[in-house]
Amino acid sequence: MNTLNRRSFLQALAGGALAATREEAHSAAAASSRPNVLFVLMDDLGWHDLGPYGNDCIDTPNLDRFAQESVRFTQAYAACPVCSPTRASIMTGKYPARLHLTDWIPGRKQWPSAKLLMPKFNQYLPEADKTIAEVMTPAGYRTAAIGKWHLGGDGHLPSHRGFQLNIAGTAAGQPPSYFGPLRLPGLDLAPGEFLTQRLTEEAIRFVRADPLTPFFLYLAHFTVHLPLQAREDAIAKYRKRKIGDLNPTYCAMVESADDSMGQIIKALDDSRLARNTIVIFFSDNGGLRYQGRDSKPVTNNSPLRAGKGHLFEGGIREPLLIR
Repeated sequence: MNTLNRRSFLQALAGGALAATREEAHSAAAASSRPNVLFVLMDDLGWHDLGPYGNDCIDTPNLDRFAQESVRFTQAYAACPVCSPTRASIMTGKYPARLHLTDWIPGRKQWPSAKLLMPKFNQYLPEADKTIAEVMTPAGYRTAAIGKWHLGGDGHLPSHRGFQLNIAGTAAGQPPSYFGPLRLPGLDLAPGEFLTQRLTEEAIRFVRADPLTPFFLYLAHFTVHLPLQAREDAIAKYRKRKIGDLNPTYCAMVESADDSMGQIIKALDDSRLARNTIVIFFSDNGGLRYQGRDSKPVTNNSPLRAGKGHLFEGGIREPLLIR
């Protein structure tokens, strides 16, 4: 699914929501005729990190099952090999270059050895460009952004861009830790509480809050972005397993993403909303091959070349499942 097709898909979602406002928006019949939309976006998840895409080292039973019920795209691409531009393209349906947002916010310092100068780019999602939420909220949808935002700080957060609910969304590109104590917007993690699990619980709470009103939920997990942290029992399992040059903590983080997907799909089933919910699973860029100057690999995007930050296939080809 190339960028142009993705843009058309997102515009179709928004267009469908606008068309639905011609009906009686508050009647139960109108609500049931409009599909819910759950967009699950992973961070730095590589194309080859999941069972449906050939990985036989990491346990992803929920996504294996979900893939069997979905359209599985084998040539889906992110709009950029780093996070903020891809997220901007998802929110607006536009190419990053048209948004003048072409690198992760705030970007890196100019390297003395670099042969090209770093261009200036927008430090937040342009206000003139409407987000999906800015179209769907007026159309009668409940809207929530839960998890990573990374498209601007004060004055440019999800709550300023059409979302009725913002949980954990800030200007930051990664959490200080995946374990509490941790305080983020709308979220206060207790000591030892696991961020990925808590975001999942908040998403399920939102889904169940009002079954009669259609929703658009943007669940943007921080995982599997740095810092490499996961539950100790899961890490220990992968330390004992033959996983090649994959990092065992990274494997455990991927498994936590799979756990989350299983829980939220079960919540849709239990609430009898699954048949009327479009579920999209995607990632913002390819897997991180190496952590900084550390020579030890994080993940392996093979047979694709390179990874996050590169325009080779390993940096831009993504898992995409739509049910």
